[in-house]
Amino acid sequence: MVRSSDLHELLARVHAVLRQLDAGVAAPARDREHHHFRFCGWQLDCTTRRLTDPAGAPVLLTRGEYTLLVVFLNAPRRPLSREYLVQATHLHEGVSDRSIDVQVLRLRRKLEPRPGAPRIIRTERSAGYLFAVPVQRI
Repeated sequence: MVRSSDLHELLARVHAVLRQLDAGVAAPARDREHHHFRFCGWQLDCTTRRLTDPAGAPVLLTRGEYTLLVVFLNAPRRPLSREYLVQATHLHEGVSDRSIDVQVLRLRRKLEPRPGAPRIIRTERSAGYLFAVPVQRI
């Protein structure tokens, strides 16, 4: 039989771990604002939130698309689950993880020459999404 005090201690430990995870997700956000990223000829300037395509033309991003792109650029070549992306992009609780699918689709339409056959942001079955190209911080 589990005692009430054991459950309270377990709950307190879970909350402590969640706070640490939240701090770990939030801390890089401050740091990443001082970077530029380059991938496949594209460039993202995080200080101005300006994305330029390989020809140097600016590409407008919504706030959600920008945030999602920054999350991907900070974790290239690593599969990221929908749940992680929802948390990392700070979407409101109760929002379906399918909203990430919509954001990824919109971002693909802007980044991919052929969004139907993506090579930059790939879907990883049972894992989520993968930013599949190398990323350089400049």
